[in-house]
Amino acid sequence: MRGVAAYPHPRATAFLSRDRGRQSGLRIRLHNPALIDDLRYLFERSGFVVEERAPDAVEVTAPAEMEAERAKEDMRLILMLWRAMHPGVTAEPPD
Repeated sequence: MRGVAAYPHPRATAFLSRDRGRQSGLRIRLHNPALIDDLRYLFERSGFVVEERAPDAVEVTAPAEMEAERAKEDMRLILMLWRAMHPGVTAEPPD
């Protein structure tokens, strides 16, 4: 997987990735794994697929029918909302 963009934030950072033949995905690692289910719920409620990559990391992927640019923007907005709901929580790209 190859990174194509990052959204820095004082409390959190996410990593957009692109894999050939797949929709862009958003990989997120949380320093508080107890919040993974909350993050998963918000994205899934918006129609995204969320896969656990580690106990503290997930990858969010848009449905195949969603246009790539819209998916990227929606993921960014949902992550911004989640960050606003969880001030002080740290999330960053996985190693």
